[in-house]
Amino acid sequence: MGKYTVETLIPLNAEYHIKHKVSQSDVEMANKHKTIIEASRTNDRIQLGDIVELTTQYGVFYENAHIDKWDEASRMWVVCETPFTPFVWHITSESNIKFSTGGGAWTNVPNDIKLIGKRKKLFKIWGHCGCCESGAVSFEAEVNVWEYKHPEPFHGEYSTKDYDRYYISHSPKKEGKPSKYSIHCCRYDCDSTFDSVDDYSAWLKTFRGVEFMGYSPNQLVIFCYKRIEKLVSVDEYNVLGLPKDTRECNGVIEVKVFYDDALRTVTEYRYTNSGRELRDMGVKPYLLARQEG
Repeated sequence: MGKYTVETLIPLNAEYHIKHKVSQSDVEMANKHKTIIEASRTNDRIQLGDIVELTTQYGVFYENAHIDKWDEASRMWVVCETPFTPFVWHITSESNIKFSTGGGAWTNVPNDIKLIGKRKKLFKIWGHCGCCESGAVSFEAEVNVWEYKHPEPFHGEYSTKDYDRYYISHSPKKEGKPSKYSIHCCRYDCDSTFDSVDDYSAWLKTFRGVEFMGYSPNQLVIFCYKRIEKLVSVDEYNVLGLPKDTRECNGVIEVKVFYDDALRTVTEYRYTNSGRELRDMGVKPYLLARQEG
């Protein structure tokens, strides 16, 4: 990636350009900071501002965690898991660069982690108008990307890098009431409650779910295939040579499904969002899994 010009810096700074106009001095500052940051990177040691692809002990994957500073007391790097765009607040040389970063949560990683490549990363500095509303200029610089996986994961190789993760709370049958399974901390498009073990089992089988013990009584942690939804026309739907299944969507709708075991995904094709008719007929979601037993 070459040096910025006014024309190439504007797309990264649309709001700034509307309010303050990207100037040649902004370009010079962005190029100066970009050059120093990129020149400071080496393959034999971690630098502030580098990226770490972080997998926690709980199996949560953060693709763009930010290496913020070195903690001398713990002899570890302080890392922000989901950072805002780092602000370069001090830079005088390749060995003297400091960032101000918001976001969270914060964790530590050791120094002996694996270098896996390089990637462009967005940074900010104050523009020619100084510290004011919408006065920051964004620019990209190439930094090193490292990898860290917690050495004692609770769920083996399962993580949100390759799978969706759900918490399932199980309320056992009591006082004549049926057993229920409720999903918490899950994707917005998933059922919130299953009224029976059969309903839950059909969902689990549909998405190739794997159960782990949770962190509290009657809780399960589920890692399963990622769900991809595609709304297509009726004509497109009819020519798809894929198995038919059912899902909840304003009732129950018919879908066609494609499983990609390499990517751990389930792609669902549908042509409508109205599921009243099938629901009124007594059709249940995840019919394919129910029929397979």
